[in-house]
Amino acid sequence: MAARGDDPRRRVVPHRVWPRAQSKLYDEPKKLVECGLARARIELGGRRPRTVYAITPKGRRELARWLQEAGVGPILEFEGLLKLAFAENGTKSDALASIAAAREWALERNAENLATARLYRTATSRSWRKMARRRSNA
Repeated sequence: MAARGDDPRRRVVPHRVWPRAQSKLYDEPKKLVECGLARARIELGGRRPRTVYAITPKGRRELARWLQEAGVGPILEFEGLLKLAFAENGTKSDALASIAAAREWALERNAENLATARLYRTATSRSWRKMARRRSNA
């Protein structure tokens, strides 16, 4: 099922699931094109042209193969936890401030994740119902 229009799956912020420099995100599609896994076309509109990428049949096969593999655990880059690892070199209030900041970050992120999950569940339910109707009418 493709993610289109106002589908909430299009709203996933890449840095939430793939924490890389923004410039790296723009390099990856070019690499996919070089490997024949995607194709690129230039669209004119607005003040400057933009490149639109689309998956190729070869890319779809490779994506399906990749999805069959189990993913590895996350790589955690968390300055707040690093500071706690060295907390004995600071003050108690420094450590507590790091913990409070980490807690605040987690609460904000959890609220965002729950909102995205609700949108995703609603969109997915609609998509499944639509697909079931099409199958029953066929």
